[in-house]
Amino acid sequence: MTEQEEVLASLKHIEELLTVLVKNALSKAIERELRNSDMEKLYAITGNCTARQAAKKLDWSLGKISSIWQRWERLGLLVKDGKTYRRFL
Repeated sequence: MTEQEEVLASLKHIEELLTVLVKNALSKAIERELRNSDMEKLYAITGNCTARQAAKKLDWSLGKISSIWQRWERLGLLVKDGKTYRRFL
């Protein structure tokens, strides 16, 4: 194994360990926030559509979607990526 391959393997292992830690840290917050099927649906489509598209799919106001995504960002469930949000998990 070359030195570069060893470094890449180590980085992959670090990424796997961090994923486990993040899942563990966020699991209770995710469980608490996804208290009903509509919230689960919103979480599932987050990162795959705009707030306007999400509001239309769920028949919610744009303000409600924005408010939820902002709260989820504060809780560490989402990261803002330009004008959109994406999930960590």
